[in-house]
Amino acid sequence: MHSIGERLKEERKRLGLSQMELCELTGITRKTLFSYETGERSPNVLFLSALFDHDFDVDYILKGELDRLRPSLLKKIQDAAESAFQMVNSTDIAVTPAQFAQMLTSLLATAETDKNEQENAVQTDHFEKALQKKPGEM
Repeated sequence: MHSIGERLKEERKRLGLSQMELCELTGITRKTLFSYETGERSPNVLFLSALFDHDFDVDYILKGELDRLRPSLLKKIQDAAESAFQMVNSTDIAVTPAQFAQMLTSLLATAETDKNEQENAVQTDHFEKALQKKPGEM
C-alpha cells in the first residue's frame, strides 16, 4: 500500500496540479508540500481541509480506499440533477434547481448505503412529497 505522501502526490497529479499550484491553493510552502509528499511530515488538518475544498479525495489520501464517491463525481451528479430540473419545471411542481439537486443527491447517497426495497419505497414517497412542496417550505 502506498503512503499518505505517495497518495497525496498521486491525487495532485490526477487533478493536473503542479507542486507550486497546489502550494498557492492551500497556502503552504513548496518545502512543506515536499515534506508531505515524501513522508517526512504528516499533513495537518487545515491542509487536508483545503485539499477537500479543491476536489482532492481526502479519504483516499488518508486511508487508501477508493470505493467512495469522489467529490468530482458527486458534483457531476448534482449538475445533472440541476439540468434535470428543466424537466420538472415543465410540470406544475415548484422547486428550485438547488432544491431538486439536493433532493436527488440525498437520495443517491442514501440509495448507495441502503439497498432495502422497503426503505427505497419510503424514500420515493418522501421525494414525491418534497417535490410537491413550495420552494419556501423546504
